[in-house]
Amino acid sequence: MTMLNVRHVSKSYRLGRVPVPAVRNVGFSLPDASFSVLAGPSGSGKTSLLNLIGCLDRPDSGSIEIAGTDVGKLAEKALTDFRRQHLGFVFQNFNLLAALTVAENIAYPLQLGKQGRAARRERVAFLLEAVGLAGKEGRRPQELSGGERQRVAIARALAARPRLVLADEPTASLDRATGAQIIALMRKLQREQGVSFLFASHDSALIDSADTVLHLRDGTLQAAGETLRDERVVA
Repeated sequence: MTMLNVRHVSKSYRLGRVPVPAVRNVGFSLPDASFSVLAGPSGSGKTSLLNLIGCLDRPDSGSIEIAGTDVGKLAEKALTDFRRQHLGFVFQNFNLLAALTVAENIAYPLQLGKQGRAARRERVAFLLEAVGLAGKEGRRPQELSGGERQRVAIARALAARPRLVLADEPTASLDRATGAQIIALMRKLQREQGVSFLFASHDSALIDSADTVLHLRDGTLQAAGETLRDERVVA
């Protein structure tokens, strides 16, 4: 099954009266349960494209289809519901809520989805075990290392059982060894839970671990190819 179809997507922003192209006629497809990277230097359009796929912004032209749904056809309320139910997000700087415990941070998306307390506790306990943080559910983010905070962020992203997790430079704030641990953890979760991961990154370790690497420069898709570990074709 195809998880993501991006067709002829373009997006410009305005600098005063001047339009500045960020994404130019980009198109590609990714299969379900994929582990993929949008790669390119700063200013290449990685984050802009990730925000469009994450339904945080709308393209000027083209279409984005996620798990069979053309998200561009959804009204704002339906788009918000779709994003909450089907997408997870991991950020470079973790974006955890300092006033909440580890368990409360992970449970937050489930509260927004009005899931019952018992179901929330069960899901949080499962995810704490999955990311290696069992026993630390009562700690606050400031009491954790950078790697532990990113593990909490990953668990939070997976809380609502999304089909696709989008991560913007998830290893950039981590040292090399911790970054490698986080990459291995995300790969493990992708394989065990069948969730797709799409990263915006210039981390060579993350790029080397991906099944699919999509190279962007000046908002344009320069090349799309599978590594030798995977023979699927990217459109």
